[in-house]
Amino acid sequence: MQRKGHTLYHFATHEENGVHPSCSQRGVWDYGRLNHLPLWPEFIIFSTWKDYSKRFPNSFIYTLEIPLQGRLQITRYEEPCMVTPGNAYVIPIGDGCAMRTLPGEECWKFCCGICGESAESFFSRFSPRGGLLPISDPDVVCRWGYQVMHLLLEKRKESVPQIAGPAAELLTWLLEQKTVSNALPFEIANALRIFECRFPQKISMDEVSREFGISTRTFTDRFESCMGISPKQYVIGLRMKSAETALLHTNLSIKDIAQKVGYATQFSFCREFLKHHGISPSAWRKRKRSEDSFRLGR
Repeated sequence: MQRKGHTLYHFATHEENGVHPSCSQRGVWDYGRLNHLPLWPEFIIFSTWKDYSKRFPNSFIYTLEIPLQGRLQITRYEEPCMVTPGNAYVIPIGDGCAMRTLPGEECWKFCCGICGESAESFFSRFSPRGGLLPISDPDVVCRWGYQVMHLLLEKRKESVPQIAGPAAELLTWLLEQKTVSNALPFEIANALRIFECRFPQKISMDEVSREFGISTRTFTDRFESCMGISPKQYVIGLRMKSAETALLHTNLSIKDIAQKVGYATQFSFCREFLKHHGISPSAWRKRKRSEDSFRLGR
C-alpha cells in the first residue's frame, strides 16, 4: 500500500506525545452535519503512527479506527483494548479516549468519522458502548475510504449523493460482519425500534414487554444481557443524543428542547443532562459550539 506526503492529524484540542504521525491523505468536509443529512462521513484519514500517543476529547460524531498494519491501543473508561488488523474499533458520540502505539511499533491505520441519525441507528444495533467490531476484509474498507476521501477533498455539492450513498453501503457491510449467533433476539431488535420511534413520549416498560408476551423482569434482563445497559438507560441515551443535536444545530430554547426529547419539565431535563454530561445544557451548547468553531478555524 503506497503512502505519500505528510499531513498533521489535528481536529480538536488534545494532548500529544511523541513525533507527529505521517499521514498519506485526509479528506474533511462538514457539509452533511451542517445540513442535517441523516448519514455523512465527515472525515477520512490514512496515517502512520510510530512511538506516538494522543488523547482525544469527547467526540461529537462516531469514529471508526481500523489498524491496517501493526497494532493500536485504545483506552476508554481507563480500560485499554489492543486493536489489531481484522478488527475495527467504534468510539461512540460523547466518548473521549486515548490512543497510542506500543514502544518501537508502527501502525498504519484508517480512521473515519460518521455522523447523522442513521449512523446512530446503526451503531446502536452494534453496541451502545462501542468497542471492537470484527471485519473480514480490510481491503473493502480501504477501497471505500480512498473513493470517498477524494470526494471529500473536492467538496463539490453534486458529489453529495456519491458520498452519502457509499457511507450507507459501508455501514451495511459492517453490520453483515456480525455472525448470525450475535444477531439480536426478536423482542430486543423490535424494542430498539419502538424506543427509537417513541422516545420523545412517555414509555412504559410494562407495556413494551407485554407486546412481546413476556414479563417486564424477563424483558429487562434480556435487554441488559444483549445491550449492556437497561432499557431505561437506553431510552435516556436516545433522548440525550437528540438533545445534543438540537443544542448544537438549532437555536431552540432549553425548555423547548426538553419537551422535544420527552421531558415534562425543563428542570427534569436539566437534571438528567447534568447527570449524563457533568454540565448544564446551556454550558454544553456554548462549549461545543466554541470547540466546533475552533476545529473549523472560524
